[in-house]
Amino acid sequence: MIQAIIILEFLRSLTAEARKKYAGISVPNKSVMYSDKIVSEEDVSGTVQSSWSPAKRLTYLQDKWAESIKRRINEYLLGGTDGQYVHRIIQSVTSRDKGWIRWKMESCPPISKDPVSADEFNEARASAKRMATSKRLKPHPMGSLNLDFLKEEEEAAAMEKFKDPARWQLPEVSTFQSKIADDDFDIGMAKSDKEKGQFIETKASKTWRALRIASRTRLVAFDKIDDWQDVEAIFKDPAEAEEDLKEEEHEEDGETGRKPEDKRLILLTGPPGAGKSSLLSMLFERQPRVFAKFLLHTSRKPLEGEVDGETFHYVDTAAFNSMADGDRFMFSFGPGEMPEYGASKPAADAISESGKVPVLLLDRKVRSHC
Repeated sequence: MIQAIIILEFLRSLTAEARKKYAGISVPNKSVMYSDKIVSEEDVSGTVQSSWSPAKRLTYLQDKWAESIKRRINEYLLGGTDGQYVHRIIQSVTSRDKGWIRWKMESCPPISKDPVSADEFNEARASAKRMATSKRLKPHPMGSLNLDFLKEEEEAAAMEKFKDPARWQLPEVSTFQSKIADDDFDIGMAKSDKEKGQFIETKASKTWRALRIASRTRLVAFDKIDDWQDVEAIFKDPAEAEEDLKEEEHEEDGETGRKPEDKRLILLTGPPGAGKSSLLSMLFERQPRVFAKFLLHTSRKPLEGEVDGETFHYVDTAAFNSMADGDRFMFSFGPGEMPEYGASKPAADAISESGKVPVLLLDRKVRSHC
């Protein structure tokens, strides 16, 4: 379709109306300009008139046909998931191509620009500084408390708000776990190195804050951190972490449990009442170091009672289609032609690399879409 748009732009450049734009070229390079005999030089603006010659009428109709087809292609592309992005690419390509043709028609004049003087540079820098600097004070500067409630409430009630632990207490380290996991997902979905770098910086900020909070009560967990991008150890309960340490010591001594060799995804499904949920709970309770829960990604909105990261991984349609186009799903399905659920290959690989077996439970509501 992009090639079709380029061809249509070329056809429209042969009309008399388009050729008028090149009439002012003083020394045209005729070797790259098409002959005047290709299209009529008559004016084709306005509407078709009965008095027009056959050549003039044909040229007008061809131009309108090319314009109509181009508009239909653009409307189709804009309706896609990344329609705006593709449309901007096409506009950039065609605009650059028109500039390239015009430059060749003008016999390729040299492209040069005089260096900027010191005075011009200083003036531009001062202007940019004035535009980028806001002289208005922020109503609530960073690090300051919002005390507007003191104006609106009684003194006793307002003073009680100062005692709210949320105003002075540090957040729980567990609150950063889902935020860091979201950043990991964004890093994997980044479309450019610049966007990926921004997500990495965001994750680094949250990771640093989580480590500072964890250093107060879970300093022993720092021994298990080999890479700053993987700080899962600080989110474990101290008692659980100590138990994991004991199990690891036993495994090193050859006293316990076997690590599964086959860590491929296990799909657990069946009719209602077959005991799927009970079996899954029993697996996680009895073998927490062997099995891990695996969640599907979905492009639909959460229903009542569903929680992101516990029921499904909810993403928008653009992100879901991007994952599908990037071959990130082992399988996907949905109620219509477009899939609505997908099993992420990187998510399953992450569980397998941790030494566990991912287990996926397909309940009746999801299976009805298969």
